[in-house]
Amino acid sequence: MSLPSNLAARALRLPWSDRLVGDAQARVRAAHLPELPALSAADAALLRTLLRDGVCVTSLEELGLPGTAAMLASATSLTDRLAARRRQPEHAHRHTVTATAQDLLDFPAILEWGLGTRLLDLVENYLGLPVAYDGPDHFYSPADGREAGPRIWHRDREDRRMLKIAVYISDVGPQDGPFEIVHPDFRERLGGPRQAAILPQAELERRIGPEGMEKAIRTCTGRRGTVVIAETAENYHRGRPPVRSDRSALYYGYFSRFTPTPFFCERSPLTRAQIARIASGLPERQHDALLWRRFLPAWKRVVPTNRIRV
Repeated sequence: MSLPSNLAARALRLPWSDRLVGDAQARVRAAHLPELPALSAADAALLRTLLRDGVCVTSLEELGLPGTAAMLASATSLTDRLAARRRQPEHAHRHTVTATAQDLLDFPAILEWGLGTRLLDLVENYLGLPVAYDGPDHFYSPADGREAGPRIWHRDREDRRMLKIAVYISDVGPQDGPFEIVHPDFRERLGGPRQAAILPQAELERRIGPEGMEKAIRTCTGRRGTVVIAETAENYHRGRPPVRSDRSALYYGYFSRFTPTPFFCERSPLTRAQIARIASGLPERQHDALLWRRFLPAWKRVVPTNRIRV
């Protein structure tokens, strides 16, 4: 269902409701400030880059997070599975092949990696609020050059601020579908970070202008194991359509438990029951990040979840 969520989102863009939501989040953020976890010097540097540029690029090797070897091995096996699935007639027309719930259950190390303490610490410091973890997704993008789905410029709608963490499972050069993001300096030209409706791609390109596109866009290329951390609610972004090689990448989604738009969340293919079973054996912090809906007041659960996916 998309109509109820779209109507609710339109109501939240009204000036009075936008101010109400902003003021409420600011109060909660101020109250949570003393609870923010400490960061290492390296992770604090990542945070400063994110706040300044809206994106930072690192690598699995540089991060050195627990569970990385198991996650990467699992993602490699899942890439092979998705590539084989893409060759099946029922998937041949798709611009993106995504992991199913069973795929993620078969490779639990993928989801578990995104719940690492250091990642949650970084995200919590960026948001200034307790973290909601929307889980991983695995996108396999054939090199067909089509502009469709996540290959079109867009902003994410899960929250007013959020982070996506992309992990390249294949080498990604300029022609292999790199993640691209518009620099924060261009936000106002594109209608502001929050209130404005999301622009069609043609209008975005018109406002930036052909002479400004090169300056406005950060193209994040990198070898297998490259990690891109980006603010995707405030900044327009896309996966550039691959034309040379198929691209495989994991995407991890994070936002706050105080999101005003929970109906745009739950992008994972996993069901709530499956997520609850996974969470049952986890430490409290990871458990609460996965089961973030339990922290929503009843009135925020009225609008049905928008289930439109790639």
